[in-house]
Amino acid sequence: MIADAKNGGLERPAGTEVYLPFNQRSAFGARTVRADPSLRRVPMPLSPQRRFTTPGPGETLEQLAARALPGEPLEAAVDRIRSWNLHIFALRRPPTQMLGSDVVFVEPPAR
Repeated sequence: MIADAKNGGLERPAGTEVYLPFNQRSAFGARTVRADPSLRRVPMPLSPQRRFTTPGPGETLEQLAARALPGEPLEAAVDRIRSWNLHIFALRRPPTQMLGSDVVFVEPPAR
């Protein structure tokens, strides 16, 4: 059976070989993947997610902090957002620059 966008490889009997439609071939022939029967129909609970937001066009960190944490003093809200989002503010130059594609967490990680 060929894996393609139509069937996506979701409903195959256990042990069925899947021939991947890639041009990558090893020295031993076509690449195959075998379905593992122990991984079928196992319910997976969703993990709790942290609240997040994305910056609006031209929105500064202070504006985002005021919008995301309205009950906090502005300076404390900015500090909290910075501490929860080191992936944005530690490496970015200038450090206060935010992009519309940034995922900004507005609550601490779960412990």
